[in-house]
Amino acid sequence: MTAEPFIADIGTFEATFLDFIAARDLRIARWDHTGEILGYASRAPAPDGTRSVRWERASGSATLHGFTIYHREYHPDFKVPYNVVEVALAEGPILITTVIVSDQRQLRVGMELSAVFEPSGRLVFHPATSAKESA
Repeated sequence: MTAEPFIADIGTFEATFLDFIAARDLRIARWDHTGEILGYASRAPAPDGTRSVRWERASGSATLHGFTIYHREYHPDFKVPYNVVEVALAEGPILITTVIVSDQRQLRVGMELSAVFEPSGRLVFHPATSAKESA
């Protein structure tokens, strides 16, 4: 069995994404040559063998794909109940994050979401209608 070809330095790829998040800038990566959007867990080179990517600003629109609600406090920073969700950005990549809602029962698979950076810099999502209302 041969080893899967990796992006030159996956640590650099992830660090670049996190640097953008730290700057409150949600970005997606595209292969330079093919234009294909990479998922955040992408590991292989583009189909043509190239490894060069460009980073583009994401729209911030997303759809809720799945979620779980925790009722046990595993860390003091996460007051119960809290949610952990899988969202698909409009551009395609999937993120694990949280949705800020007043009542966890509001969460629905398929609901439209908008990315928001909290004052602390943390990236979270809000239901699309409430994000528009708070803008």
